[in-house]
Amino acid sequence: MGDHPLTGRTREVAALQHAVALAAHGATVFVDVRGEPGIGKTSLLDELVRIAARHGFAVRAGRGQEVARQRPFGPFAGMPSLLPTALMVERYRLHRAFAAELERAAGERGLLLILDDLHWADSASYELLSHLLRHPPEAPLVIAAAYRPRQAPALLHAALQKSHARHIRLDVGPLSREAVAELVGEREAERRHAESGGNPFHLWAGVPMQEFAQLDRPAATVAAAIAVGGDGLDPRQVAHLAGLPIEDTLAALDTLAARDLIGHDLAFRHPLLRQAAYRHADPDWLAGAHARAAEWLRSRGAPATELAHHVERSARPGDARAAATLIEAAQLALAGAPASATHWLGAALRLIPDGDADPALLHTLARALHVQGRIGESRRLLRRLVPAMPWGGERGSTVFLCVTLDQIAGDRGAATALLESELAAPPEQEAYLARVRLNLAMIHADSGEAERAGAWAGLVIGSGQRLYEAGAHAVLAVVAAERAFSDAVWHARHATALVDGLLDGELAGALEVAMWAAEAAHVTECFPDAIRHLTRALPLARSTGQNVFAHAFLLQLAGSQFWTGRLTEAWQSAVDALEIAELLQSPEMVCVTLARQCQIALDLGEVELAVRLGERACAEDRHRRAMCAGLLAMARLAAGDAEGALRDLRAALPGMATARLPHWYDVLVQAELRLGRVAQARLWADEAAALSVPAAYGYARLAAARVHAAAGDPRLAAAAAGEAATRFAETGVPMVEAQARLVAGSALADLGESTAAHHELSRARDLFTACGSPHWRDQARGELRRLGARRPRRATGEALTERERDIAVLLRQGLSNRQIAARLRVSTRTVETHLGRIYRKLGVANRAGLVSRLAG
Repeated sequence: MGDHPLTGRTREVAALQHAVALAAHGATVFVDVRGEPGIGKTSLLDELVRIAARHGFAVRAGRGQEVARQRPFGPFAGMPSLLPTALMVERYRLHRAFAAELERAAGERGLLLILDDLHWADSASYELLSHLLRHPPEAPLVIAAAYRPRQAPALLHAALQKSHARHIRLDVGPLSREAVAELVGEREAERRHAESGGNPFHLWAGVPMQEFAQLDRPAATVAAAIAVGGDGLDPRQVAHLAGLPIEDTLAALDTLAARDLIGHDLAFRHPLLRQAAYRHADPDWLAGAHARAAEWLRSRGAPATELAHHVERSARPGDARAAATLIEAAQLALAGAPASATHWLGAALRLIPDGDADPALLHTLARALHVQGRIGESRRLLRRLVPAMPWGGERGSTVFLCVTLDQIAGDRGAATALLESELAAPPEQEAYLARVRLNLAMIHADSGEAERAGAWAGLVIGSGQRLYEAGAHAVLAVVAAERAFSDAVWHARHATALVDGLLDGELAGALEVAMWAAEAAHVTECFPDAIRHLTRALPLARSTGQNVFAHAFLLQLAGSQFWTGRLTEAWQSAVDALEIAELLQSPEMVCVTLARQCQIALDLGEVELAVRLGERACAEDRHRRAMCAGLLAMARLAAGDAEGALRDLRAALPGMATARLPHWYDVLVQAELRLGRVAQARLWADEAAALSVPAAYGYARLAAARVHAAAGDPRLAAAAAGEAATRFAETGVPMVEAQARLVAGSALADLGESTAAHHELSRARDLFTACGSPHWRDQARGELRRLGARRPRRATGEALTERERDIAVLLRQGLSNRQIAARLRVSTRTVETHLGRIYRKLGVANRAGLVSRLAG
């Protein structure tokens, strides 16, 4: 089987040339080469290498291997960013690191990435390819994959269906009779075409099994050794694997080369030849060869992930050392390649006598299953483990992981039942019982059962268990937020103080405490506390292997970053959370994450994207969450569909949390006003005001301001919007503060109070800019342009309030806004709001004018 030109492949070669030309202009192009065994896929990839080389592209190549298909990232394994230690990294972070590596490697010259025999790759490779195709690197890059479509798993097909890269598909079929005649001559064409079916491999190589049947024993042994060891072997390694003297090995290599079965690099000319050599060998001999391969790699310090497939194929039941190697490989692969970890743990269990399996091993298997997205299997395994485990640490780890997975699966009933059964723990298990009670409180709080949540949390407070008391205060803060906001603030502060006093090792022992402390800070509008808890807990989850919490932490972090105006950071946190949710194949997690992305996209001004995200969130929402419908309503309103927004939001209102209702009433007000229905808008604004929810007071006043402005009363609109802005400034919600200032500035402009209007609109513009929202920033700029260069109105004659006089005096003394705020124990934004009113009352435009006026 020698090198032959690509006869009969004119169309395919033209497509390959087109792919490289597209990539040379900076695009990522995916070349999808599919066809049956021996049909010429590898030859087309070789031709692509030659084309890319002529364009100056660098080339990196790998292939899947039937013998080692559980090797993590098998086709990618020789590439720098995928060192074995990288397997300890969460999958989505590893995927991004590899994409960045590809961008660097591509540079300006370009890069061709070859993935041959992809049907023999592992699950982690398909996930990585899916990421690369969904998020194509911004580089001159060609990714070319060849595979057999009938042997390709569903994961590979799913990855291809979600591709956003330029996609060139080549379905490689048999050679025509004319092409065969061109290769072998007209006399032989009919017979050879019929015998080979137009398959180039069979046309030149004949039937592989017959080829190997004709080899002498040393040559067949060496061929099998190469098949066991894979690519990149040297003669001494081959001799070791074959169990032959080096002289005999060299002679056998010459025989294989003379038959054109291997090349000068000791690799088979075609993957089918390797497959045939392996299958032709005696099974007992293969087991010994794999054992020799494992020992060779172990002696050279190779990681367990490199040894595992050899160990699996050579170990016998009861081989403790082999089981330990497989377990070590699984632990290394757990975060980055959980499917391989699951496979190796299963192999290890088959080596261990029945009944001797360590519960910790089964616990690790359960973790691998859930990281892989097989949450149901993980839950069942964990539940089988619990009854036989003694009270103590391992039992606790198993129970609380199971409880967490139950909640991810939306099965709070199962989680509650398991926890209630654990209340049978002996009294001396004080800490364990406190954690059980705390988790019961959390589940009831999550279900909206405030009284039951409070009762369980109350049993934890005073237990002397600081870690769990922190969680109990957090639960009480969350359930009190809607009915007794001052109590909620008190509990949230206690939770924060206790969490801040814990060592990292203590907090890592019950990360659900950090999650609820962050939620308590969030609902009481102490967003910096929430962000601090989450940015501390997230690396703890990763470093201790508790990645089950990563999605919740990232989603909470995105929310707190959103409300504090850190929109770019919020979007990235939400993107990270979605990557995890999709890898875990959890519709529940995907749904809530898409809803959060919808909310952030709106403030970023990406209205069409927000609508798509909201629609997808609602489509994924099995429980018809009011939040998803509400956020979709906001997106529809921004897109101009006020009727659709009203329809969705009215339907969702009964499921909304009371503490958030004024926010949704404000959205309803905007929709009604968009339709010109001022009276109906006023009813919604009155509903918001009647709720008297302290945490949402700003929204109630903002809704009132919008109605006053639409009703033609700019003075009342300016006052209400000013109060809303002050409230949002005090709670640290800059995006909504800016929106309130935008309404206030427009109302003041209608009053003819140009200086005060300019102050409010400029402040709104600056806040929108700082938050990273060009859409809203441009609205503020438009209002400023409409305001024009009006001269400041004369002083209104209104008297300054006592607080305004205090600020004016301190300003005249030369204090900055920050210094004034510190002196008066208020926020800087509150000082700025008062200054705007002072400017308006005294008819001045800035600090200099105010100082001059006061001096006069």
